[in-house]
Amino acid sequence: MVFQPLRTVEDKSAGYIIVKVKKPFTRKYILKITVAYLIILIISAGLVVFFNIYMKKQLFNPINVFIETTRNFTGENHRKITDNPDIFAENRDDEIGQLGSGLKKMLLNINSNAENLSKAVYDANHDGMTQTLNKRCYQNMIPVFRKCSSICVIYFDVNNLKLMNDTMGHEQGDTVIKRASEYIKKLTGQKDYCFRMGGDEFLMVMTECTFREIDELIEKLNNDSPYILNPDSKDPVKCALSFGYAYAKSEYSYNELLTEAEENMYTKKTELKKLLNMPER
Repeated sequence: MVFQPLRTVEDKSAGYIIVKVKKPFTRKYILKITVAYLIILIISAGLVVFFNIYMKKQLFNPINVFIETTRNFTGENHRKITDNPDIFAENRDDEIGQLGSGLKKMLLNINSNAENLSKAVYDANHDGMTQTLNKRCYQNMIPVFRKCSSICVIYFDVNNLKLMNDTMGHEQGDTVIKRASEYIKKLTGQKDYCFRMGGDEFLMVMTECTFREIDELIEKLNNDSPYILNPDSKDPVKCALSFGYAYAKSEYSYNELLTEAEENMYTKKTELKKLLNMPER
């Protein structure tokens, strides 16, 4: 029961109001309030879950895709990435769509610049006709060659090229030079380098090589050199590939090694002229 005192205007006691509250009434409303709070809690939790799913799909997932895309971006896969509409979401009109469009443009620009730089570096170090390494690249690599524990230098020269140019034209002469370069490139291993030194002269540098590897290569060159450039051709002018080599291990003078290879090449050149009855031109 609840007792509430009553007082007059003069603040004199006039009695009490007695109210009897039944316990079932109190429990009933406590249960309703508890249920209401639970419903509100469940709805709030549902809204939080829905909001998280929505934000993950609309915002966090696209951003994570952007981050992963830029992290894995390389020149080889850029076309596959930038052509995929699911990655950049350009069809969206919101900020995510604008971000995707901007990122795609940025990646394309980066790749374009990287490709241009890569091409410029390649062109600066390769011969335009034969696609072998050029003399400029060779000059830059000389310090590396001086430090090799073992090295073999092979100097190449095309016999009879001047007569070929004079008789059949420079276009046919260029074909012979390309044949020579393709043949030499096929001989190079992972630690070997092929350079076009100018005109019909090529230089092959073998690094960290063994004498057995060199012996096998020289045997092949001796067998091929008189015939490799136009063995089955009906050209009235025959061209052959002269070569000379020098091998060194441990301490050596690279300049002396190069001179020795060049001298041996001229000796071979004379031998081939006699063997194939080539004119002295």
